Amino acid sequence: MSDANKGETKDVEMKKVQEGDKKDEEAKKEEKKDVPKDPRTVLIETVGQNLRTINAGVAQGDGRSMGKVVRSLNGLRKTMTSEVLRALIEEFVDSSRKAQYLAFVPKPDVPMSTEEKEKDAAKADVKFPSVAKPYAPEFEAFAVLIVLMQLVDKKEKEKAVECATSWCHG
Repeated sequence: MSDANKGETKDVEMKKVQEGDKKDEEAKKEEKKDVPKDPRTVLIETVGQNLRTINAGVAQGDGRSMGKVVRSLNGLRKTMTSEVLRALIEEFVDSSRKAQYLAFVPKPDVPMSTEEKEKDAAKADVKFPSVAKPYAPEFEAFAVLIVLMQLVDKKEKEKAVECATSWCHG
């Protein structure tokens, strides 16, 4: 076999391998597209990622990592549900102020039918990442900041002022 024939054989083999790789990548992309995540699941994952970022920033003494959390607040502002916010406050706010902040968050809707009750029972638990206790005060500040944003968005100025002043004097 001449050198020219060897080169052609390698080219043909490379094309077959590259075509096979492209088909595998397309199949993987299609599999990922088939499983859309529930918006509630995405919200809990986003909040969990922010909590991990806060924890890492506090542990390292790095204030710059908080910038990432602050940038994500606008997305959380639009998607936060009272159920997830209540769970966040229950978990990360100091027990002496917990009831005070929960009063600012509306109670989740009560399911009426048995189907709704079964659906809610299946998704009842909100799991946040495990973080060593005692929690850093930044976790509470994160939760209360979201409460404040929701109050401002609902144009509940008096409640927002009350929440902010209790936070500053708490």
